[in-house]
Amino acid sequence: MGGIAVVAVLTMAGVGSSRLIWGSSTPPSSVAAGETDCAPPAAIHSSVPPPSGQGLVVGISPGAVTAVMSASALGDQFRAMRAAGAGMVRLDVFWSDAEPAPGRYRFCAFDREMEQARDAGLGVLAVLDYPVAWSRDHARDFATFAGITAARYSPLGIHDYEIWNEPNVGANWWNGHADPVGYTQLLRAASAAIRKADRQAVIVAGALADAPTGSTDLSAVAFLRSMYAHGAKGSFDILSDHPYTFPALPTFSDPGSGFATAAALRGVSRSFHAAVPEWLDEYGAPTGPGGVTQAQQAAEVAKAFTLSRGTPWIKALFVYEWQDNVYDDHFGLIDAAGRPKAAYWSFVRAARSASGR
Repeated sequence: MGGIAVVAVLTMAGVGSSRLIWGSSTPPSSVAAGETDCAPPAAIHSSVPPPSGQGLVVGISPGAVTAVMSASALGDQFRAMRAAGAGMVRLDVFWSDAEPAPGRYRFCAFDREMEQARDAGLGVLAVLDYPVAWSRDHARDFATFAGITAARYSPLGIHDYEIWNEPNVGANWWNGHADPVGYTQLLRAASAAIRKADRQAVIVAGALADAPTGSTDLSAVAFLRSMYAHGAKGSFDILSDHPYTFPALPTFSDPGSGFATAAALRGVSRSFHAAVPEWLDEYGAPTGPGGVTQAQQAAEVAKAFTLSRGTPWIKALFVYEWQDNVYDDHFGLIDAAGRPKAAYWSFVRAARSASGR
């Protein structure tokens, strides 16, 4: 979702204390073809446990706002997420920003996010996403970018890569129409490039939106079925989707619920003898105008964690998002002034339960 250049972050001084952090939205200076705007991050020996361990992975999907935050602001925010119990953070690496022209790389802003997240003790799910105007051979061009990105970040201890975001939504593809065949070609090429660059890589298929089939979009179930029919099996290790349910509580029993769609996706995978774990890497509810109450938001977050913990094939749940901003309809666990909402405490309790604390 949209980014913003000014955010208030919850500091480690205590819940409810906050400050304004100004992030720069000025694009980096241009670089010559084949060069990057800064040196790769230094390799580290990370103490962050791998997300494939036992139990439910508890994460935060903070949205695009992190791309324009300063290093100190990111550090504050990521440490606050970790203190609340998050184990992972989902961060976009926007292709058009990282490679604005063929072979010209601008990684500095993304390096800053990756380093600060790892320093805070968070695992990272790096989402490589969205079209670039200059690409003519989409699968080949994206695979080159994906391999370079994995080679850059694997020494930092980052090994989890999600290939695209909501590819079944037409607006997220080159021609404005969902293209499961084209996406599968891109997924297969990118996963091969990433695995070549990083033998520890975990490939997450692009999270599917719970959207109905229409003139430009394709339902998650239809999209996944077409992916498998065109050779997607084996190209990813984890299936992911975005099972939003607001204003209703999540449930598996209502066919219209996003959680029921998650179960249907599991059924599709099993029908192709390709069942893999599933990550729900965005879930939340807005408390802005036309949204839900803070009490309803808290109840939805709590119920989502309860269902996820009780479902063996769901291995991760990421809450969208950490903090309110003017672009994202108040999905945050804390408000723009840094005050925790009721959903923040639902998240803290769920995280403690997931970790056995």
